[in-house]
Amino acid sequence: MLSCEATAYNAPIDLPSTTLHLPSCHGLSVFLNSPSTCTSSTPCGFILDIHGHSMSGEEQAFNSGLFEVGAENGYVVAAPTSPYVSWEGPSWAPEYHVELLQNLLQAAKDDETIDSNRIHVTGFSQGGFLSWDLLCKSSEVVCSAAPLAASGRDAWGAGFGSNCFDSSGSGPANHRSVMFTIGRTDPLSSKSLSYDQFYDVAETYYGFKSDYPDFFGDYTVTTDNVIKMEYGEDGINVKFIDHNGDCTLYDNCGGHCFPTEPPSVCSASQKAYWVGTVDFFSNNHRCCVDGWSHGEEVVKFFKANTCDQTVADTGAPTPAPTNPSMLNGGGASAGKGLQGTVLTVAVIIVLCAYL
Repeated sequence: MLSCEATAYNAPIDLPSTTLHLPSCHGLSVFLNSPSTCTSSTPCGFILDIHGHSMSGEEQAFNSGLFEVGAENGYVVAAPTSPYVSWEGPSWAPEYHVELLQNLLQAAKDDETIDSNRIHVTGFSQGGFLSWDLLCKSSEVVCSAAPLAASGRDAWGAGFGSNCFDSSGSGPANHRSVMFTIGRTDPLSSKSLSYDQFYDVAETYYGFKSDYPDFFGDYTVTTDNVIKMEYGEDGINVKFIDHNGDCTLYDNCGGHCFPTEPPSVCSASQKAYWVGTVDFFSNNHRCCVDGWSHGEEVVKFFKANTCDQTVADTGAPTPAPTNPSMLNGGGASAGKGLQGTVLTVAVIIVLCAYL
């Protein structure tokens, strides 16, 4: 798989028995789970799942749940670990590592058992920033993206690549669908900046920009657990998810977490695991959100947003790779006026109180 040699995975994190470790794969240590049905005649989709600061590939896979739900839906899921390990654990340095991730995506595209119309990226925190960056730089390969806990413009992300959707950007060379998710009380990924990013993406793709406070104010709710806003046109969909989960991994981590529906492991009952492959403690970054599991929603979105159902090349230039200084960031240590473009604006009312 991916032209890399694999070994059995025997580390202590609870991952599927079919998990493989690719210790040297295009310059990265990669943890991978693949359905047994992937062949050249029945190729599978591919999801690149990128960890946050101080995490690892296997920790990312555990928290996102994508190994299990991906395999159930015909996806190979690869979770690489950054080759740079600080005293806090692995951390991405984009000036060195983005090219490695791009090479991994290209290897997936070149693999005859992978469907090149179903290649996607997602990631948490620092990995969420890298998801934005790869969408901007590799839209000829990436079919859709799902960043989590990273607006694309938070100050700590200054060293994590370009944001081609800001006021000076023109979007990726190929417009691709994107779903991004924030926690309402996330202290690291600003809610207001996430709204700005959402509407800049909409303006880039659809040519409009709304005043989001007025728009959002049309939906007054007091018991919402998850708020969804979704726009779509010409095969390109933009979905924004705002959840009220609250992680318990460390003090004041708020909504910087993977929203996960109970009764799965989403509380403080098991905070840490020893990961022998990189010699550090791995953490439970999940938070309990009734009626919503991030991994399942990501796969639903990817299944609905492939390369062969999106619009063609826009002619916009692919942003050149940046060369920022290495910064620690991400992860955590230890329809009004929009007729013709609005597909749905849905509010899921559940039991949790509005935060």
